[in-house]
Amino acid sequence: MCIKNFGGYKIPQEVLTIVSRIESAGFEAYLVGGCVRDVLLGKKPKDWDICTSAEPNDIYRIFGQEHVRPTGLQHGTVTVVPEQEDASVPAAGYEVTTYRVDGKYIDGRHPDGVSFTKNLKEDLARRDFTINAIAYNPKTGVVDPFFGREDLKRKVIRCVGNPVTRFEEDSLRILRALRFSSQLGFSIEEETKGAMYRVMDKMKLLSNERIGKEVFGIVTGPNAAAVIEENKMVFFAAVPLLQAIDGCQQNNQYHCGTVFEHTMKAMKNIYRCHEFPDEWVDEHVKFALLFHDIGKPVSKMTDVLGHDHFYGHPARSAELTTSALIQLRYSNKFRETVVELVENHAVEFTPSKSCARRLLNRFGEAQLKRLLKIRECDNRAHSRLAYPKFQNSLEFYKCLEEVIEEKSAFSLRHLAVNGRDLMENGIESGPRMGAILKKLLNEVMEGRPNEKEELLQRAKELYKDENPEANSTDSTQLLIEVLKADG
Repeated sequence: MCIKNFGGYKIPQEVLTIVSRIESAGFEAYLVGGCVRDVLLGKKPKDWDICTSAEPNDIYRIFGQEHVRPTGLQHGTVTVVPEQEDASVPAAGYEVTTYRVDGKYIDGRHPDGVSFTKNLKEDLARRDFTINAIAYNPKTGVVDPFFGREDLKRKVIRCVGNPVTRFEEDSLRILRALRFSSQLGFSIEEETKGAMYRVMDKMKLLSNERIGKEVFGIVTGPNAAAVIEENKMVFFAAVPLLQAIDGCQQNNQYHCGTVFEHTMKAMKNIYRCHEFPDEWVDEHVKFALLFHDIGKPVSKMTDVLGHDHFYGHPARSAELTTSALIQLRYSNKFRETVVELVENHAVEFTPSKSCARRLLNRFGEAQLKRLLKIRECDNRAHSRLAYPKFQNSLEFYKCLEEVIEEKSAFSLRHLAVNGRDLMENGIESGPRMGAILKKLLNEVMEGRPNEKEELLQRAKELYKDENPEANSTDSTQLLIEVLKADG
């Protein structure tokens, strides 16, 4: 009997149909990899991949050319797009890969060839970790020749077969081990960890794009700090600019431990500190905390009393963060957001509504909240002598809430006047108008009432002050009117 639910999760009907049609044609078909792992962990799968004894040509014959896309024929992978009753709805595609055995890995990434096999176990044997080498068929159940289910229960990352061989085949698997450890909270089995260090020099052969994707998964995982801390030399091999913070001492009453130790505490505080809302934390905050003090080693100076200081380190940290994120090939938007957080992580939060409006104008609401969360995590990673400095941030937050609740003006779109209003009152469009609007906004943020008539009057005053020609014209017109009056 065909089981439509697996571990409490409903298998999509399209997936069941694909498996059934392949089996009806005389071949084997199994769900494999991440979807099986996730279901066994009680998590909803992101996708459903299928492996089969059928070769790509067989899949074309079973489903027809119009429903099969050649997405990776060199590895035996095609994407099957099932028929849709509603043609206006984009059809989901499912990867179907032939059982295969990989040849030798000459370049540390690609096998020199693949050969198809009819044996599922041979296909599972080439995979990276035991938790990813589990297959499932709705009729016959789970196939787990390498005890992946046991490792899931033990929360262990362990290579299939010889770990040195697995990592030499593709050294990106080293970072994948860290990613799974960070995302799942699993420990890395000792033999597997030893092999990581033996092979990590081969990571130099990896492209920056591939490294960047895995680093993103590591840093955004809930166990990132513990994983980076425990495997720091491997992580530094992926992000070399961070290595300088390891061992950089901070002989200062407000600090305890090295810059690296402080950074790890700050990252752990994401899950420990809750004075500011947890939902303010996102991938930008996590990366900013990782890099916020990367500029300290190059900013460090020691005074005559032996106390260390790090003047200007936020700016230097921003420069180095930019370099690191460019190397990792992250998007411009992501990089700019993180770098702005790093550069401003020490911004002054004066507890006043005017400061709240200014900072909202400068950063926007989402970015300002990220900065507050970073301040919380950073402050609590200092010595207790630094804790009182956080009081201003808490008082500032109260002002920020009031400003947001009041819907106060902190950007031009909130002003009671706009460019059209100014034009209708004799102020010419152009750079001068933009400067006047900006001046009005600054005055409103400092407390001037955001009322249309008052702002229009103030705009006319600013226009006259900044426009000598307008003043001259007004004076000439006044003289003419006086002469006319005198007859």
